[in-house]
Amino acid sequence: MVPIRFAGSGISMCREPFISEARLRGNSLSGEVIAIIPTPTTRAAIATLLGTTFLGKVQPTTLGAAIFTRHWSVGPLFDYRQEHTDIAPDMLMWGLGGALQYDTRDITYYPHSGIFFKFTATHYDHLIGSTARLTYLQADLRQFVPIYKELLFAWQFRTDWALATNGAAAVPFQMLPTLGGQDLLRGIPRNMFRDNAMIALQGELRIPVWRFIHATAFAGIGDVYNTARWQWAMPKVGYGLGLRIGINRAKVNIRFDLARNNIYKEWNTWRSYSFYLTATEAF
Repeated sequence: MVPIRFAGSGISMCREPFISEARLRGNSLSGEVIAIIPTPTTRAAIATLLGTTFLGKVQPTTLGAAIFTRHWSVGPLFDYRQEHTDIAPDMLMWGLGGALQYDTRDITYYPHSGIFFKFTATHYDHLIGSTARLTYLQADLRQFVPIYKELLFAWQFRTDWALATNGAAAVPFQMLPTLGGQDLLRGIPRNMFRDNAMIALQGELRIPVWRFIHATAFAGIGDVYNTARWQWAMPKVGYGLGLRIGINRAKVNIRFDLARNNIYKEWNTWRSYSFYLTATEAF
């Protein structure tokens, strides 16, 4: 019998099968800082701070090593991770890198149109105090396509790569890319599958029901791979239905999703299902 994990923060929680209780017994701390990568809601404040006037299309502005325009942002990135679990050696990682972002979404929390793209590259090295030496690459592409009024189709392509000079075995277990959980391939238990490369594609149809209530139908496909021994296997698939309840004019929603996967074939057991209750969209 696979145990069930309940995890939550505030109004965010999920119920899904999981394999190991190490995450419950371990301690972890992580943080990421992208210097001067403004979002559409912060550009005006930054422009005021810099004494720059935004008229129509924004002219490129430079602050230190960061450059941004109306849609493009680029800047340095700093990452810190520290974690202790019962199934892997202690990990302490300091990373330096850069981030490139393109954002034409009309609204940050519940976009109705636009494209979002973000690419980050972070290098961890013994010279700056890291447990292991590796480079972590991540690419995230999303598009929001209006169909009719509030009817919307959204899709996301996401890939993560953890590349070490000594091979995938040199990557700390905690930093191996994974999929599943409440945001990426719902229905797949997060942390069940890990390796040094992950590729995933998911889509969601967002359907207006009544005033501030929306319904969703979603599906995703993806898998993890070992770049040293690349082998094709049946991809992992997650799919399900959801309900959205708007809570303010910024279109922040309470999200409830019910999802299944192609891993467990039984329909009459709880381990075949995952429930997610949180705020904001999966992507």
